[in-house]
Amino acid sequence: MRIVISYARKSKFKLLLEFFKAIFMSVVGFLWGLCLAIFTIAFLPFQQASEFGFWKVKNAIKLFIFYRKEKALIERVNENIAKQERENAGGMK
Repeated sequence: MRIVISYARKSKFKLLLEFFKAIFMSVVGFLWGLCLAIFTIAFLPFQQASEFGFWKVKNAIKLFIFYRKEKALIERVNENIAKQERENAGGMK
């Protein structure tokens, strides 16, 4: 009964203000929950990937890049050796 009396004594402006404040807080709470749900869903694949060997995949990518660099280096060394052999063969004639 006291609550009804306290609301009856308030002005219409204050009642509207409280009404919109309650709606605003409900919307903010809903948006916060939505953001948490989106965040959780967005990062779920990373959690699953770590369980199924995310680090193994990452290391495999690193090894592949390292292999490509090493392969390019070996090719350059082989080209230099072939070039020197051609120069030496041309000089011996």
